[in-house]
Amino acid sequence: ELLTAAQTRWPTAAVTSESLRRGRDILTTRCATCHRAPAPSLHTDDEWAYYLHEMSPRALLTQTQTDELRQFLLSARTP
Repeated sequence: ELLTAAQTRWPTAAVTSESLRRGRDILTTRCATCHRAPAPSLHTDDEWAYYLHEMSPRALLTQTQTDELRQFLLSARTP
């Protein structure tokens, strides 16, 4: 389950089903405004870190939105 993967990965963060949903929504709405939303499994953790660093300012994401998107992407790609 996605929530379990996220809570295992970030045990001290306040990861909830709602925050993961918001991360997914950012991917499918904000990211998809300019390009097709990539599958979370398409990139490694390091690649996602790079893309989030590059693209979050372009998408005018807040730090909270970037964190929620990161948590969704990395949790969704966890086997």
